[in-house]
Amino acid sequence: MPEESQVTKKARTKLKEIFHRLNFEVNEEVALPHVTNNIGEKIFPPYQADLILSKEFVIELDSKKLHGTKIKRIKDKWRNINIQRDTDLPTVRLLSKDINKQTEQDILAEIEYQLRISKN
Repeated sequence: MPEESQVTKKARTKLKEIFHRLNFEVNEEVALPHVTNNIGEKIFPPYQADLILSKEFVIELDSKKLHGTKIKRIKDKWRNINIQRDTDLPTVRLLSKDINKQTEQDILAEIEYQLRISKN
């Protein structure tokens, strides 16, 4: 697994601070071994979420460099579907560089928006 960038580390710290203040339980680097791929096969190594908040939803901190191609966006879309199917946890995808520029209100609004559309 590649080393986490300073931008992603800073975004992770900011998100943890926000959600701790909002009384969420924040768990980092959580393995979800029962998540399978889009044809039901086990994934090895098991999928590992960046953050799980009160076991209500998964946050993935993405970068355009690692998630910007069409193939990787399709893979991420399937991963979101598989996680939702196997754990009943919706996934929110945020760009690390944006998190570090946004206000807390902007971050929460984006998360709420993604959670709302994931229910449809």
